[in-house]
Amino acid sequence: MKSFLLIEDDDIFNFIHNQIIIQALPDAKITIFKYAQQALDYLISDSANMPDVIFLDLNMPEMNGFEFIDLLMDHFDQDSITSKLYLVSSTLDHRDKDRAKSYSCVNGLIDKPLSTRFIESIFSDN
Repeated sequence: MKSFLLIEDDDIFNFIHNQIIIQALPDAKITIFKYAQQALDYLISDSANMPDVIFLDLNMPEMNGFEFIDLLMDHFDQDSITSKLYLVSSTLDHRDKDRAKSYSCVNGLIDKPLSTRFIESIFSDN
């Protein structure tokens, strides 16, 4: 069973992405947080919580995606971040793409909404 962590402040995207993941992988375990700090606390509280994939909204109130990654990397060494981490955004500014590439733990910056094809492609190498 693959596990996913969705960090997204928009309930509609949480619903859509949850349904897309279930459609691609019916037995997936999906954990959703609307606030990045809650997700960070969840991961820090027990390193066994590290999911296979993290979908992180780039633009959120209180803490954006880049701030979340910075704090995540402050708490975990690079080797312990075993999740495939994807930044998700509805606007793909070239500056965000460049900044995302500067993080070795980020697997990509993708446009909303997710697709079943993309979910399936994440694990096609395994």
